[in-house]
Amino acid sequence: MPGIDKHIIEKVTDAARIEDIVLDCLGSYDPRTNPTGLRKKGVRYTAICPFHDDRHDGCFIVYPKDNCYRCFTCGAKGGPVQFLMAHERLSF
Repeated sequence: MPGIDKHIIEKVTDAARIEDIVLDCLGSYDPRTNPTGLRKKGVRYTAICPFHDDRHDGCFIVYPKDNCYRCFTCGAKGGPVQFLMAHERLSF
């Protein structure tokens, strides 16, 4: 069974913006309706981590410049494709 060409994967990863994908999945921060959503903090974004039972805002950080995310509590990290795969429980 042939896999997806690495060139195609790189094109998709380069075109996808991590902050847009996370925003679509988690929504934007609103203290009344969505306190777990993505919120801008300087050049980064923070949210409550969707990959573990988290109550601490700030441990899940999205870095638009590097097009990646990281949770400093559970260790989840990666780019746009990895986030979408983990969040939606998809395999490659």
